[in-house]
Amino acid sequence: MSKLKKGMYIRSGKGIIDKIHRYDIKDNYIVCSNNRENFIIDTVVKSSHDIIDLIEEGDLVNGNEVDHIKNNKLGFRFDRCACGSYEIEGKNIKTIITHEQLKEMEYVISNE
Repeated sequence: MSKLKKGMYIRSGKGIIDKIHRYDIKDNYIVCSNNRENFIIDTVVKSSHDIIDLIEEGDLVNGNEVDHIKNNKLGFRFDRCACGSYEIEGKNIKTIITHEQLKEMEYVISNE
């Protein structure tokens, strides 16, 4: 992980992605965009100036599941139609839901 700085993006162990607003090494925490969330520095698993570096396979980007990441581009596959697949660059990312967040929101239907 690179040295944390204001303006970088971080990904926490819980899959939360946010932008560093203020970094306080003395108190071991990070304040992110709009003071929405504070992170203990030790919970940050990835950091980068380029948000695409934080995205993993299984995350949803712009509503589509990331199938692969190659040459700093995100790839998406459409299994439900004959559309094939396509790629986007980091500058075209509008929304991200991480696979950890999806798992946390998941409701499992029991047969009991």
